[in-house]
Amino acid sequence: MIFIRGASAPRFFTRPRNLETGIQGTLSKDTFLSIHEPVDQRCNLVNVAFLFLIALTVYFAFAPALTGPFMLDDEANIYGNQRLKITEITPYQLEQAASVAPEGYSYARGLAFISFALNYYFSGEVFDPGVFKVTNLVIHIFNAIIAFLTIRLVLRQFSSWTNNSASILALIIALAWACHPIQVSSVVYAVQRMTLVATTTVLLGCYLYAKFRCNSNQTRKEFIFLTIACTLLTAIGFHFKETALLLPFYIFSLEILFSHTNNKEKKYLILISSPIALSSLFGVIYLFINFGSFEDGYVYRNFTLEERTLSQTRILFFYLNQILIPDLSKYSLFFDNYPKSLSLLNPLTTLASSIAWAVIVISAAIGIFHKKLFVFSSTVAWFLGGHLMESTILHLELVFEHRNYLPSLGPIALAITALSVGLKKISEKNVVTVGLPVAVLATLLLLTSIRSSYWGSKELFIEQSIRNRPFSARSLATAGLYQSIRKPLVALGHFETAAMHNPAEITPLYGQHVILNTAKSLYDKTEFPDDGTEQLLTIFKEHMTKSEIESRLQKIEESITDILIKYPISAQTTSTLDRAVNCQINLKTGCINTTLLIHWLDLMIQNPNKQRRVSAIGKFQKARMMAYTGNIDEARRIMESVVNDYPDLKYFNVQLKLLETAIANHEAENQQNRSSPML
Repeated sequence: MIFIRGASAPRFFTRPRNLETGIQGTLSKDTFLSIHEPVDQRCNLVNVAFLFLIALTVYFAFAPALTGPFMLDDEANIYGNQRLKITEITPYQLEQAASVAPEGYSYARGLAFISFALNYYFSGEVFDPGVFKVTNLVIHIFNAIIAFLTIRLVLRQFSSWTNNSASILALIIALAWACHPIQVSSVVYAVQRMTLVATTTVLLGCYLYAKFRCNSNQTRKEFIFLTIACTLLTAIGFHFKETALLLPFYIFSLEILFSHTNNKEKKYLILISSPIALSSLFGVIYLFINFGSFEDGYVYRNFTLEERTLSQTRILFFYLNQILIPDLSKYSLFFDNYPKSLSLLNPLTTLASSIAWAVIVISAAIGIFHKKLFVFSSTVAWFLGGHLMESTILHLELVFEHRNYLPSLGPIALAITALSVGLKKISEKNVVTVGLPVAVLATLLLLTSIRSSYWGSKELFIEQSIRNRPFSARSLATAGLYQSIRKPLVALGHFETAAMHNPAEITPLYGQHVILNTAKSLYDKTEFPDDGTEQLLTIFKEHMTKSEIESRLQKIEESITDILIKYPISAQTTSTLDRAVNCQINLKTGCINTTLLIHWLDLMIQNPNKQRRVSAIGKFQKARMMAYTGNIDEARRIMESVVNDYPDLKYFNVQLKLLETAIANHEAENQQNRSSPML
C-alpha cells in the first residue's frame, strides 16, 4: 500500500492510526479495506510494471555484448582453468572447483569458481562465453531491482518527496546506474561475476537496513535479525569477492541520510561504527594473512606502494570523470599504461588531487550533522567507502573500471537528484522535472548500447581498445593474438609495439616467437594443404628470408631469458609460460623448443622477485613437461615436493593424484602390450 506524505495529500491516503476503528475513528474496518483495495491492486501493478521495465531496459542495453568472447583474465580463471571442468555435481568436484587457483585468487572466492563450474556443467560441459555473460546479466538486473527498491525506501522518508515522485526518481537513478557505460566491463567481463555477486549481498544488506530504519517502531528482535542477516550476507559475498566486507561502510552512508529524515535516530550512527570497526579489523587481518607484507606484494609490479597510493588520488577523480561525464573514448578494459605518480609533485596533479580529497573528506565529515550538506556527506562516504580496498594500499593494478560498479551509484544518485531538485525549483511541471532526467537516462542507454556492441565483437573490441588506449601493451597484445592467423605481419607489428612499451613482460615477445616459429616451419615444406598455408608462406617470403627469421627468433629468445633473470615475475609472465607449456603438450605449431622452455621455467622458479605461488606454478609446469618428455620419475618427484612445500594449495594435491593415475594407466597399457601375442 502506498502512503503519500505531505500536507496536500488527500485524507484517505494517510496512514490510519487505528485500523479497528477506521480512519480518525469514523469508518469501520471493512469500509476502510473496501476503500483501499483498488489502491492496493493499482500499487501492485505499478510495482510489477516498474520491475519489468528495469529488467527489460537493462537487458536491451547489454544484449549486444552477449555474443562477445572471453576476455583477459577469463582465460586463467575460466576457460583455461581445468578445475572447473566438473562432470557431475558432487561435493568432491565442487570442492575442487572452489579450491585455490595456483595462478589466481585466494580461498575467499571459492563460491565464484563454483558458479563458473556450474555454468560449464549446465552448458553441456563446454565453456560457452554467452552462457557466462547471460548469467552475469541476470545478476546485474537483480542488482538494479534491489538498488531501485532501496533508493525508493530512502526517498520516501523525506517529506519533500511523495510516494509517486520517490518511485519515479528511484527508477531513473537505478536505471542510470545499471545502464551506465562504465558498467559494461563489470557485466559482460565474465570473471567479474565476483564483483557482481559481492555487490548483490551488499545491496541486499542495504535494503534490509533501509526497511529496518523505515519502521518507526523498531524492536530488539528486528535489530538482531538484521544483524544476523547482514553477517550471513557478508559471509556469502566474501566468498565471491572480499569487497563484501565493505557492507558496514555502505550502511553508514545510508544512515547519514536516515538521520536527517522524519524518522531521526542519531544513535544508529554510533551503533554502525561497531560493525565498521570489526569489518575493518577482520579485513586487515585477512589481507595480512593472505598477502603478507603489503610491500612484498609489489615485487612483480612496475610501481611501489607509495607510487600506487599517490596515483589513486588522481585515479579516483578519473573515475568520477568517467561516471559524471560519460565519453566512450575514456572507457577501456586495458589501463596497464596509465601514468603513475612518482611523487607528490610528479605530476603536479597528484598534489592538487591530494589537497582536493582532503578538503572533500573534511567537508563531508562536517556535513554529516549539517542539514544542508548531509546528502553530499553520504555520497562521499558511499564512493570512498566502496574504494577502500581496491583503491588504497593493496598491490593491485592501478586502474580497473569494475571497481566503480557499486561505488558509482552514489555520484549518479546525487547528480540526478540534484538535477531533479533544481528543475523542480524552476518549474512544477512534470515535463520539465522528469523530462530532462529521462533525457539523460536515454543518452546513457544509447552510449551503453554502443559500447556493448563493441564488446559483442572481438574485432570491434580490439579496434576500440587500440583507439582508446593506443600505447597499452595489453590492447596491442590482444590485437596481435587476434591477427596472428588472419594477418600475421600486422600481428607482428602489434606485438613489437607492445614489447617496446612494456620491456619487462615476455608476453608480446612470446607472441612474436610463435608467429615467426610457425613461419620458419613452413620454409622447409614442399606440399601444402588447401587451407591458405601456402599463401601465408608467400607473404612471409616477400618480407624476410629464413635466415632473417632465425636471427629474429634468437634475439627474442635472448630477450625473454634476460627478462626472466632481471625482472620480477608478473602474473602475465606466469600465464604466458603456462600457455607455452600447453602449446607443447597439445602438439600445436610454433611452440617453444622443449629444452628452452624447461630452462625458462627454471629461471622463473629461481627468480627471487616473485610471489610464493609462482614457485609452485613453475614447478608444476615443469613436472608437466617432464611427464610429457617421458621423464616420469622426475615429474613425480617434482609434484611430491610441490605438495609437501605448499600443503595449503589443494590444487596440486589433486594434480599429483591425477599424475599417479595417468602413470598407472600408462604402465598398465604397456604391460598389456607386452603380454599380447605378436601378430
